[in-house]
Amino acid sequence: MRLVHAAAIRTLLIPTESAYVKAAKAALKTYAEQVKSHGGGQSLLPPHVWAFRALLQTAAADPAISPQFQETLTALQVVSTSCDIDLSNFVKVCKLSRTFKADRMRIELAASNNGQALVELLVQQLRSAGAQECPGPGPRLPLERSLAAYIYK
Repeated sequence: MRLVHAAAIRTLLIPTESAYVKAAKAALKTYAEQVKSHGGGQSLLPPHVWAFRALLQTAAADPAISPQFQETLTALQVVSTSCDIDLSNFVKVCKLSRTFKADRMRIELAASNNGQALVELLVQQLRSAGAQECPGPGPRLPLERSLAAYIYK
C-alpha cells in the first residue's frame, strides 16, 4: 500500500511558519465553520478543494511566483478571492498533516488527469518557498515492522 501511495501522491515537507501552511489551515478552519453553520457539508465543495484553492491563492500573492504559474492562475481566476470555482477536477488529494517534528508540516497532493501541470507548477512554487519533496515510499508503520519481523524470522 505504501508503494501505491508513493506512486499516486506527492508528499512535501514544509516549514510550519510558511504562508502556504497558514493559508491551508485557515481554509480548512473556514470549511469546518461552514459545515457547522450549514448543518453538514453536502452543499459545499470537499475540504481538499478548499485547501488546494488556498495554496493557489497564496502562490498567486507570492512575489517570487514564476510568470508561467501566474498566467495559469490568472486564466483559472484563482486570484480573485470572491470567485468560488470548483477545482475538484484538477486535484484529487490535498492534505495537510503534522509530522513528528513540530517545525514541519506534510502536504500531500495528487492531481487528476486535468491537473497534472497545475500541481507540478504548485510543487515547484512550494519548493522555492522552502518545501522538500519526499520521493519514494514512506517509512513502515509499527504493525508492518512487527509483521515483517515475525515473517522473516
